Amino acid sequence: MRINILQKHVDKVQLVFCGHTQGHLAHEAEVQPQPPLGLLALASYIKEKLPHITVEVFDGKLLSRNQLMALLDAPIIGFSSWFSNYEESCLMAEALKVRNPNVHILIGGPHPTWIAHRILCNRPSIDCVIRGEGEIALERILRGDPLIEIPGVVYRDKDLILEGGTAGSWGELPDMDSLPFIDLSLLRPAYRWRTKPGDPAMAAFPFSGIRGCQHSNQRCEYCSIPTVGYRAMSADRYWMHIDHLQSQAGIDYFFETGDTFAPGLVRKLAKMRGKRRARFRIYSYPSTNPEDLTVDLQNMGVDVIFMGIESMLHWSGRLTRHYRSTYSIESLIDEIHRYSNADIGVWPGFLLGLPGESQSSLMANMSLIKRISSQKCVDELTVSIVMPLPGSALFEQCISCPQIQNHYREFTGITLKESDLLNYKYLMSLYISVYTRINYIELTKALHSLQDSFGSRVATWGDSIQECMLSNEREHRIQNILQRSVSYAD
Repeated sequence: MRINILQKHVDKVQLVFCGHTQGHLAHEAEVQPQPPLGLLALASYIKEKLPHITVEVFDGKLLSRNQLMALLDAPIIGFSSWFSNYEESCLMAEALKVRNPNVHILIGGPHPTWIAHRILCNRPSIDCVIRGEGEIALERILRGDPLIEIPGVVYRDKDLILEGGTAGSWGELPDMDSLPFIDLSLLRPAYRWRTKPGDPAMAAFPFSGIRGCQHSNQRCEYCSIPTVGYRAMSADRYWMHIDHLQSQAGIDYFFETGDTFAPGLVRKLAKMRGKRRARFRIYSYPSTNPEDLTVDLQNMGVDVIFMGIESMLHWSGRLTRHYRSTYSIESLIDEIHRYSNADIGVWPGFLLGLPGESQSSLMANMSLIKRISSQKCVDELTVSIVMPLPGSALFEQCISCPQIQNHYREFTGITLKESDLLNYKYLMSLYISVYTRINYIELTKALHSLQDSFGSRVATWGDSIQECMLSNEREHRIQNILQRSVSYAD
């Protein structure tokens, strides 16, 4: 692919986020779909660095495939993909390539970062994968730099798949304070802020003043987010971005996408907030915020904390992330009460089926979910069965386990080590049968019971909760395969 030569004459690039085909949000029918922040950040960066190139961002959650096809006409089209919209991205790429074999298709995002070589081996319609953060890599592609010199770029050149920069490297990291303001005028369809006070937390506008995780050197087993350390904007630059979005579109409720919020930054933001009316939804782990930070979170404008509680198994010491001996379930409840007293909502997240899950731990998890969801500050919750996504330690366990490999190939006809379109539901069932003392059907029934109890308050990824209930024929087929040789692995 001689994309580095052709780029000298490119005057337009279009970036697309396709609609999700898996999962649903809490209060899904009540919230405005969040715009594709990653692509907006990328497009705003390109507009500033290469103003002669027209750049457009398309939110495929709001457009049909036919509508997108009618709008996409640039010589370079890029897709941002999660596991939940990867298949749709592939279908769009194939349709575009059939219509115009000369169009150059790029793909990036959390999912492609981990499976770049698989994608290029299996998807002739995709010419190039950008791994990790894409601002600098895309800028260099559009400037016409040789791809072999660009870190984070994996591309096809005739029958070869090549990597730019050092083999296995991800894209260069831009300085957080140098990132341009998000330009919402680049988004199609045109964006209009509609959220009102009191709307669910998923109505917040995504903002990424923080990238990475403070625990990225010791990642959770289920984490598939491609993080490189922890970086954040300075407090004054952070507020400048917030002020810009409020001025541009009247946005007053923000979802900070960074996985962890350093207490020092919280305190600075609280001190500088002044009379601003911005509210925030942020991520946090239990036990990480010191008690005296609660006032600063309140003063900063934090409205909801998404708290990744995940599982009772974190107290067992078997998982990467575990709690100090003095942090108990009662400590967790006290922490939630502390936020409640400060008028901060809590959105707890739970994972069923982590390594070592058993009937007793599942019952304990269900009791914990019901206890926490009954707290007055909890209006939304996320409950999912653990999914071995590429990039996670769980996925590495799957591809290194002969039992899982063999049964996956027998059931799907696909090789787990080579495929880019994975049957996650079946992979979940195999993982659970090998690495827990419970089976997938029991977990789906538990998940279904939560849906019955909490209705639209529950978000989940993978299939919808109703679709998780397998047909009798498929259920028996899975169980017959699993019972041959798969058993719990310590």
